[in-house]
Amino acid sequence: MAAHQMLGALVGALGVAAVGWAGRTLDGPRTGLIAAGLAALHACLWLSDGLVMSESLVVTGTALLVGCAVRAQRSADNRWILLLGLVGGLTALVRAEMLLVLPLVAWPVLWTPGVDIRRRLMRYVAVGLVAGAVLAPWTVRNLRAFEEPVLLSNGLGILLAQTNCDATYYGDKQGSWEFQCGLPQPLRSDGTPGDESERDLVYRQRGLEYVADHPGRLVSHVVPKRVGRLWGVYAPIQQLRADILVEGREFRLSVLGLVQFYASVPLAVVGAAWMRRRGQPLLPLLAVPLVGTLVAALTLGATRYRVPTDVVLVLLAAVAVARLRDRRGSLDPGLRLP
Repeated sequence: MAAHQMLGALVGALGVAAVGWAGRTLDGPRTGLIAAGLAALHACLWLSDGLVMSESLVVTGTALLVGCAVRAQRSADNRWILLLGLVGGLTALVRAEMLLVLPLVAWPVLWTPGVDIRRRLMRYVAVGLVAGAVLAPWTVRNLRAFEEPVLLSNGLGILLAQTNCDATYYGDKQGSWEFQCGLPQPLRSDGTPGDESERDLVYRQRGLEYVADHPGRLVSHVVPKRVGRLWGVYAPIQQLRADILVEGREFRLSVLGLVQFYASVPLAVVGAAWMRRRGQPLLPLLAVPLVGTLVAALTLGATRYRVPTDVVLVLLAAVAVARLRDRRGSLDPGLRLP
């Protein structure tokens, strides 16, 4: 096994532990063990480990983010506020869209019991300040290194160009992306390519111009299919084959992950319903799939973009399994299931 694959396996193991801790934080030790077990089995959570992709870190970051948010809401201890902001900032460095998740995940902090409203507001703001402090060095570096302003990354432009073109608005790649739509490469007036930020700006303009010229098609066909690809309800097998081509995933394991995803959704609904009946805040969990769906609608639907949502589904499914076991154990001995 190559060194990078061993590192990926280690990161994946940390992700399983983080999911287990988040499950324990949500609903106790049994749910934590079940969540860790489900995370270890769920192919969508570990397929990226050997490929050394950012999703391996996203699993850990998402689980820690949810767990810290729950702890910060339940406890007046400001250390959880600091940890929530720290984890939020670090996770945003891995996947920029997680920065949109943070204010929603932290929202229940405004209802921490035993804390007056002024301090609740200060704690909520502190989460953002800590996250900003984590992001600041990287942002300052980017602003100094590139010709055009870059905050976290400069990949949005090429993404917009490759997801907003004839190939992705019509035909069998609707809701996906097309490499050829990023060509030709932008050049400066002197014929040189310029730096990444300059190229990204031109790509962004191309993509947005196409969107402006095809608003009806975008709303009626493309956005629903982007979301459908993310949630595995539109061209799921085609999407898995695209994952093989682009990311080098093994098809059989990708199919296994898709089946596991389908199985996790109804269990997650049951888990969410139970948490709601118990009066537990759901926003730290639901914020992740909500933002993920929004990002897919604006860009493209891809299996790996669903990884943060898969973490949440595993956590909620673990809650459901634990509660179903409790219900089974509470049956009258004469009626208990075998």
